[in-house]
Amino acid sequence: MKNSLETFITGLADLQNHIHGLEIESRLLLAPVDENTSPLLVQLQGLASRLIGKRQIFNYNSVIISLYGFLEPFIESLISKYLNFLNTIVPNYEELPEPIKKNHIELSFGLINRIQQARYSGTMTVAQVVSNIHACLNNPNHYQLNDEAFTYHTANFRADVIMETFARIGVENVSMRIKKCPTFTQYLTSLDENRDVEMMSLEEAFFYLNDLVERRNEVAHGARTELLPNDMLLSYLKFFKAYGQALYEVVQSETLSYETKYRGIPLGKPLKVWQKGTVVCLSVKNISIKVGDFLIAKISTATLPYLKGEIQEIQINKISYNKSQATATEIIVCLKVTFKATKNQSFFLIPQ
Repeated sequence: MKNSLETFITGLADLQNHIHGLEIESRLLLAPVDENTSPLLVQLQGLASRLIGKRQIFNYNSVIISLYGFLEPFIESLISKYLNFLNTIVPNYEELPEPIKKNHIELSFGLINRIQQARYSGTMTVAQVVSNIHACLNNPNHYQLNDEAFTYHTANFRADVIMETFARIGVENVSMRIKKCPTFTQYLTSLDENRDVEMMSLEEAFFYLNDLVERRNEVAHGARTELLPNDMLLSYLKFFKAYGQALYEVVQSETLSYETKYRGIPLGKPLKVWQKGTVVCLSVKNISIKVGDFLIAKISTATLPYLKGEIQEIQINKISYNKSQATATEIIVCLKVTFKATKNQSFFLIPQ
């Protein structure tokens, strides 16, 4: 799923550079000319002066279409990779979240009806879809989800559509969780540090998302619309960077509940947490821990109920080790991790 986010963020960065390039181009086209000016620039300025209104429309349209074009596959990719993760880690179809089991068959039949579309060419066949349905129902220990069935949508990705789409795979209340995610609250606070973010409605918090969808539809259908200046378009990019990061963190936290259940080794609550939460001291017995393993913290919040970080250092009696051996007696290990831990959290080890 990290790759999905990285691709999305890279697209936003490229679009930001494109907008900056449009600004430079506009200044260049307005620059004064003399006998030393390149003939090509003079020619370009002449052409641009005849198309000044059209150029603004073309540039605006390209940014709006591109921005939504980055958002949609990002969300679809997150859904697909989340389902693939569950398919890998949950050993039996019956143990999957109820919304997935409830929707899988119906959505799979819908996928069969669309299988001839170009987007599925070379990746999915009717036989594969039917075979996967059969395995889920008759061989649940060797099931295979039709993840493509869950990524299909007929409405554009407004905030409510995104929330409903993720609810179909068991990730509930995604919009409210994004709004409360620290990454996104920091973004909202940066817009107005005196604003009570907690009191903001979802409509206010996700204005840029819903407005982009409206503008995308206007552009796609050739409707007249108010063109946004480049500085406003950059504000949209700033929103989507925060939104994308927060959505990824919410979905990633959801995966950790299953990783904890099926792969996690319970370590209990810490004896002490220090160095601003980056070092966790635990009493362990019959457990081997090595640098590069992962530590998952279970926390008491519905927004991000789990955090995960790599173990960067192990100390026993103030001596560093690359690995702590499993012992029949309890030993105290101090683990340096990449997230901020607290004493009231419960911890789980994920061997690497």
